[in-house]
Amino acid sequence: MKGLKNVWITIIVVVVIMLFGNVVAASSPDVELSLSTASLKTCPCQTNVVVAKLINNENLHVSAEVKSHSSWVMVAPDVVELEGMSLENIYIYITPSCEAEPGVREVEIEIYGKDESGDSFEIKKTLSVDVLPCHVLKATTEVMRVEGCYGDVVTVPVVLKNEGMENEDVAVEVKNGYANEDKLTLAPSEEREVIVGIPIKEGVDVATITFNSMNSYAKAEVQLEVYGKDCYSQQLEVVEVPKMVCANREAEIKLRVTNTGSKQDVFQVVADGEVEPSNFLLKPAESKEVVWRITETTPGNVEKIVKVISKAGITSKEIELEVKDCEGIALVVLPKEREICADETADFLVVVKNLGVKEEEVKLTSSAGELDVNEMEVKSGETKTVTLRVDGEELEVGDNEVKVVAENSRVDEASVKLSVKSMEECYGFETELVDVENSTVWVEKGGAKMLKVLVRNTGLKGQNYTIYAKLPSWVDATPSALELKAGEESYIYLHVAPPYNITDSVYPIQVSITNNKGMKKDVVIYLVVGNVSNELVQLITGMAAKPALPAEKEKEKKKVSKPVATGLKRVVIALVAAVAIVGIAFGLPELKNRFAKRKKKASKGKSKKKKEEVKEKKEEKKEKSVDKDIEEVRKILESI
Repeated sequence: MKGLKNVWITIIVVVVIMLFGNVVAASSPDVELSLSTASLKTCPCQTNVVVAKLINNENLHVSAEVKSHSSWVMVAPDVVELEGMSLENIYIYITPSCEAEPGVREVEIEIYGKDESGDSFEIKKTLSVDVLPCHVLKATTEVMRVEGCYGDVVTVPVVLKNEGMENEDVAVEVKNGYANEDKLTLAPSEEREVIVGIPIKEGVDVATITFNSMNSYAKAEVQLEVYGKDCYSQQLEVVEVPKMVCANREAEIKLRVTNTGSKQDVFQVVADGEVEPSNFLLKPAESKEVVWRITETTPGNVEKIVKVISKAGITSKEIELEVKDCEGIALVVLPKEREICADETADFLVVVKNLGVKEEEVKLTSSAGELDVNEMEVKSGETKTVTLRVDGEELEVGDNEVKVVAENSRVDEASVKLSVKSMEECYGFETELVDVENSTVWVEKGGAKMLKVLVRNTGLKGQNYTIYAKLPSWVDATPSALELKAGEESYIYLHVAPPYNITDSVYPIQVSITNNKGMKKDVVIYLVVGNVSNELVQLITGMAAKPALPAEKEKEKKKVSKPVATGLKRVVIALVAAVAIVGIAFGLPELKNRFAKRKKKASKGKSKKKKEEVKEKKEEKKEKSVDKDIEEVRKILESI
């Protein structure tokens, strides 16, 4: 009877385990595990959180470890410490793999633990995870093996279907090929045909077509085996090559292209120069003659390469040519740089040499100036020189490029730099009345003063200056002419000595300085002589008068007692001064002309002699410059 009782107990325990799904030892602690849900639906790659509550119904401390053998599951915390009569939340993170197929999976959560008395327990819970077909792409093709000739392109249709539940934006990639579309959008259950082009290469290859969703994990792939065979070949022959080629003359080379393959092909001939025809179709065993026209510019041995391109690949031929300079010229212009004033001319030496093997007619042109010869016959190896004269007035002030062009069967050119300086830069000068303010000088009757006018040559050239002055008899100016080098300066001295019987007034005088280029500067001086009122000085000069001396102040006081006489006297003085100014203004040009004539006559002989000396110096300088240029030309021609 006792044995039969044990059997019934065992049967009851087994039934309890089967009904409740938990295995609890007879002496296990009273610990419970409850889940927030027993099942869930999810997409691959999507994370879901299930909250499990672990409840300790005893008064004893319990330690537990939480585990799951599924790679989709992570738990936190995975170790739990529970005081008596307490609970702890356990977070179960379930993320199905991105490659998971749709369907239901069972995920098991296990907890192992014991209480402080040493009694252990084990709890297992099962979660049902339904993986949905959220993002699914499927690619299919009826062609899994591709065969063709080297160089051919074989097209294969591939059908892509969206078997998921969402719209998919798909990127198309082809390894060892290309597709007619690189991006497409598919709605659920929609399918699209993509045409894939596969270039055929030698041997065995694999073309991989990959479809990747740009907004999910969905992916599909198709692989094609590719087998290539040699159906194309070609032959390139050189039929005729000239023994010698003239530089700058067109030469012809004849070629022959033959299709030695088993299929017709399109051939392209590529070379430096003109090829006719350059593109053509040939059937198997068919040939085509091609004319290759070239023009070489540099004498010497030249290697030329011609290529034939087709599906058979690239076939090259290297041809060596001897190039001779049958015609041509060399042009040199010297000096390379010049600097002149705007009123000067510059001469350049233009050298032409015939480098060819026959006589040439050469035409010369220049962008500025005049050539003394524009056309000439130059024999083979002969050198001729021409003079180019450029007037500074033709060009802008500053740096100018003057270009000379020589034309015969070819064109050669040379340039020089001509810097033109302005008249002011070359011949400018300055004047200054030394130690005098406002151009006004007070002089006492019977006294004397020496005034100095500074003349400074600020130009780049030495200059001659003539001095003309309309002066009263009691003013003397020396010298009447100056000669200054560039940057040099000198003085004109004015000796002023008014006599006692001269009328009290303001005497304007003008000193005119003119250089040998006709550039003129005037210096105006107001000589105040005697007892002249400040009002009159200011009226005539337009400037404030010099403060009166003590003696003059006393005279002014006396004049105050005679207002009527003083006023009348001032009016008379003003009238006299005005008449004097008008006389000077109207008489100045006539006096200037008379003075110039006398001066010209007196210095004619001296000026003529000086001009001859300057001319001799210029010719000597020019002769030295030409000798230098000719020597430079000789060196250049020897090096040509």
